Amino acid sequence: MDFKKALNLNSYEWWRNHRRFVTFGGFLVLLGCWVNPVIQESRNKNLCVRTYSELYTVPEVLEKFNAKQLEEFGLDTNDFAKALAYQTCTSQKAIGK
Repeated sequence: MDFKKALNLNSYEWWRNHRRFVTFGGFLVLLGCWVNPVIQESRNKNLCVRTYSELYTVPEVLEKFNAKQLEEFGLDTNDFAKALAYQTCTSQKAIGK
């Protein structure tokens, strides 16, 4: 009994039948490794924005930024807090660079 034929161990035949799938899978893995730092950086930035926006919605902090004038102009304090948080997180001081 020929085990090579019974178990389909001919590597050239296997590669010929599966080369598109293996090549496409390899490219997907390489793309994932290349994009992973960008995704991690955006996750960290989102966490920073959420944290700072909660901090900026505290009334004592809003008084510092003159939130009453914002309400007079019809701006929402939550939107203002998110904008300030995004501005703080994009600066290099907040990220620690």
